[in-house]
Amino acid sequence: MKKPISELFSSFEEHPLAAASLAQVHRATFKGVQVVVKVQRPNITQIIEVDLDIMRVLASLMERYLPEIYIINPVGLVREFAENIHRELDFRTEANNMKRFAQNFAGTPWLHVPRLYPDNYTTQKSLSWNMSTESIFQTWIL
Repeated sequence: MKKPISELFSSFEEHPLAAASLAQVHRATFKGVQVVVKVQRPNITQIIEVDLDIMRVLASLMERYLPEIYIINPVGLVREFAENIHRELDFRTEANNMKRFAQNFAGTPWLHVPRLYPDNYTTQKSLSWNMSTESIFQTWIL
């Protein structure tokens, strides 16, 4: 984020609400509104680069010493994976996808797309949106 958390949110729970391999999600309050903040894990880019380097070496060795493996193109697979994981590391891409999804499904009564908080709240390494307490399935069934 471009500013310290204490300047952006009136409250921010340090214990994550959810966690995955690239990021974790925290509850926070922004101007009286409950939000969730997705934050990249510390040093995840460097960790992924080391992993990708290992994968590149192994893929090259596979192609060199296992000629029958050419059909699956290990080096190409690693290259494609690297391109995709780099896109995943930029949360601005996810924000743009959320906006596009919201536009595509605007007016769908049983679908709620969270509101994004731009500028200081959505960056390459963080993504913030409003936290809905309404159950999507409850709305759909009712």
